Amino acid sequence: MQDNEKKSFPINFPPEENSQNKNISPQQNNNANDFRMSMMIGYMGAMNVTSAAIEMVAPIVIGIWLDNKFYTKPLCILIGLLLGMAIMLIHLIKFAQEKN
Repeated sequence: MQDNEKKSFPINFPPEENSQNKNISPQQNNNANDFRMSMMIGYMGAMNVTSAAIEMVAPIVIGIWLDNKFYTKPLCILIGLLLGMAIMLIHLIKFAQEKN
């Protein structure tokens, strides 16, 4: 590869304003839109998985903190575990219903 060549997507994504190829075919434009849509769907899935994980872990961490503060070792951790599982289950059910 020469120094003045640059690596790019085969369909010039994202399209540059000063691009020499300003006449992008409809097929290439649809490919770019499909790529954007698939990236958006992927980010939304990652966001849902991350939020479900946080919803599961946060009540447990708060339960550990409360147990250490009030010396009630297993009680608050168990309450946090049950609360986290319930919140995560509700979130995942809503997520599954959105998919249908």
